[in-house]
Formats: sequence, C-alpha cells, structure tokens
Amino acid sequence: MKIPPVFIDAVGALEFDEVKRFVPWSSLRLDRFLDKVIEMSNSDLDAAKATPKSKGKAKAGTIVTRMRDLVPFREPNGSIELGSGTAGTVYLFRHAKTNEPVALKVIALPPWSDDDSKKSAIEKLQNEMKILQRLGCMEWFPEFYGCCKVRKDVVGIAMEFCGDVEKGESYSILNCIDGKGPKLDKDAWMNVMLDLADGLTVMHKKGFLCNDLKEDNVLLVKSGEEWRAKIIDFGWSSDMNMLFPAWMPFTARQKHDYKYSQAYNYIAPECALKGKGFSESSDIYSLGRLAAFVGQEIPGLKELGDYGFNIYSCARGKRPSLQEFSQEISYLRSRSNESDSDEDLV
Repeated sequence: MKIPPVFIDAVGALEFDEVKRFVPWSSLRLDRFLDKVIEMSNSDLDAAKATPKSKGKAKAGTIVTRMRDLVPFREPNGSIELGSGTAGTVYLFRHAKTNEPVALKVIALPPWSDDDSKKSAIEKLQNEMKILQRLGCMEWFPEFYGCCKVRKDVVGIAMEFCGDVEKGESYSILNCIDGKGPKLDKDAWMNVMLDLADGLTVMHKKGFLCNDLKEDNVLLVKSGEEWRAKIIDFGWSSDMNMLFPAWMPFTARQKHDYKYSQAYNYIAPECALKGKGFSESSDIYSLGRLAAFVGQEIPGLKELGDYGFNIYSCARGKRPSLQEFSQEISYLRSRSNESDSDEDLV
C-alpha cells in the first residue's frame, strides 16, 4: 500500500515508537527513520545540557549535528584515527567553534537492500546514543556531543575525547599493558579496578548493562596525579527493563572458539554457550576476567589476578556483588601498600 505524502508528513512529527504502531516497516522508508533517530537524539541532547549534571563542555557549545561542526584536529594532517573495531572506527577532530577535541565514532550501516539488517542497525545506533547520553554526564563515561550523517549510509557519534590532547592519543588498558601507553604503578591499577566497579554500579543503577567490558573498551585518563578509567563503546549495552533480556547469538563455530581458543572470553559462559540473556552477574564476570588479565600481566599484582580468576571461574550464582568486589580490591590495595612500606624499611 502506498502511503500518501500528507500522512507521512503528519507521522513524521511523532515519536518513532508511536509511528511503529501505525505504519508497517515495509511502508516507511528506513532513511526517514534514521533521520528521525538523529534528530531526536540531538534534540534530547539540547535538553539534557540544560541540567546541572552536565559536565559543561557540550553545554558551552561543543555540540555536533553535522560534519561541518568539526575541523581536522591538526592542520594540515586532518583527522587522527584513535581506534577501530567491528562496530566502527573512532577519529579525533576539533569542534569548529569551541576548538574542543571531539572523538567521532564512524559507523557504516548495512546496504539499504537488506531492510531487516538496516532496521536492526539503526535501532542499535539509537540504543547506543540513548545510553551514552544518559551516562555521559558522569565521570566514568565519555560525554555525548551529538550525532550526524558523515555521508550516505554512514553515521557519526560525537563524544568527549578521553586521552592526551597534546599528543592526540588515547590509551586503553590493552595499550598500557602492551607498552603502547603510560606505565601505571600497582596502586594506580588498583584505582582503575575500583573505578570500573563504580562505573558499573552507576550503570546498573541507571538501568543499563554493559555487556562488552574488556581491555580495549576501557580508556585511562590522567586527572591531576591519578589515572581514571572511562568505560567506552555501548554498542552491545542493553536496557535492564526490557521484556526479554538482550543476548548475543553464538554460532557453533563461535562456541567452539570460545571453549578451545579463548575467543570472546570476556563474555560470561552462560551467555556464550547456553544462550542466556546478559545480566548484572555477566557484567561482574567480565570485570573479574579483566582483573585477572591485569593481575597476570602486571608484576606485583598476583593477588589481583588470583581474585579475578576466582570470579570468572566460579559458578554464576557465586560471583560477588560489585560492592564486595570493591571491598576486596581496597583490601588487596592496602595489603600491597603495607608490603611496599615493609620493603622500604629493610
């Protein structure tokens, strides 16, 4: 059935959740849906920046709604690639008006010929921006600056740059462990673990699950004399209040790789092998695995590694709460500091 243009214009002014009740997907152009998602996200951003919880950068004018709001980070070198993954590539720009550094996650959508994949990709994009916007006003997450079309079928999510502005570089946990980032001492690593527990706690209280916590999705940022953790990439994150919990479909090949080659090992086994939905417990599994990874790779943090190993190797029902995790990390940090003090006295 062909929809009259007048009707299309009328429904265009509605929230898209309302539109879906009246118009079948086959009758509503997906590009109109994408435009509406971008428009709504940026409109919500303007309203959010009027709240006192805003960290202030975007409120001062660093809002990105089109590509011409951005300029190359360094002339004449153009933008700088910060990182790349299956979901997209992140580039570093500056805002044209405020000169603030801006990280732009560039996401290529599936071809228009595949309507179902396109619809799913846009909904995933919408979900990621919603979560980033809700969490970005807090210290454990990058601030959301807006969304824009880069070109046809390519969308950019603009956010706070979490890294060294002078060098134009960001540092993940993986970078630091591989020697491609700053070298943190034992106490700093313990602070990072506490930061991650605090960030997940806030995320859960806001009604969201991370579902993708791993060493390249955590950036380390210098704040005064301390290193702080920023959780990034909410492409797989989900709303805890969904009727059916979000889950990640694993093929037989992926399950084999999970069991025998440690691929996807940041995902809890009940999610990877049994098709269970993501949960607060699966986020704690990912945090434990990350603690084990750091403890294994950093000299002097064996106790951290052992504790993390115990978390991700125990049964789902026996994993600690985030509060218990923080208490244990604080205890281990105090033990480590006492040990260092004793060595200094010898």
